[in-house]
Amino acid sequence: METIGERIRLRREQLELSQEELAKALGYKSRSSINKIELGLQKLTQSKILSIAEALQTTPDYIMGWDDAISRAFNVIPVGKQGMRPIYGSISAGLGEFVEGDNEILGWEPVEEKYANDEYFYLRVVGDSMSPKIDDGDLILIHKQSSVDSGDIGAFLVDGDEGYVKRVKYDTDYITFISLNPAYAPITFVGADVQRVRVVGKVIKVVKNL
Repeated sequence: METIGERIRLRREQLELSQEELAKALGYKSRSSINKIELGLQKLTQSKILSIAEALQTTPDYIMGWDDAISRAFNVIPVGKQGMRPIYGSISAGLGEFVEGDNEILGWEPVEEKYANDEYFYLRVVGDSMSPKIDDGDLILIHKQSSVDSGDIGAFLVDGDEGYVKRVKYDTDYITFISLNPAYAPITFVGADVQRVRVVGKVIKVVKNL
């Protein structure tokens, strides 16, 4: 079974990072600290394990080897390389809720490797207007983009401070937010009010709240 240091080295090599580059990302003065970690000559605190996992775009479970044990116990088949993306604040699937500040990271969630870059982030959903597809407490993976197609489900800001996740329908002079839950009426912006709406991004996937 691989040691913690060996898993760190393997993941670093997968990302094509040098020991010097990883040392810089972790705030070490030289590569010698990373070399000691990979050789198992330096003990790691919980906070340092978390920092290493973030720098290597993986999870603390992988660093500790817990993924391997779980996979063997439950006969889990690996699904390919993964990375981590941040969870930012919350967004309403209801009557509108402020999307918290971009600088506040509430946690991290795994993603497929193709999503492991700065164009993607997670938001926590509040409300049930998009049920049953998106429920209260679910995470949604957002691709940052300034526009979406009519019919897409996206994340939107209204007046710069009210966040919504809705299916959108629009034409040249109106935008309508449509809920999947029939208990919620559509919200329409007409004429000049269209300018109140800003697209945050498109919903790529939903992580259900278990």
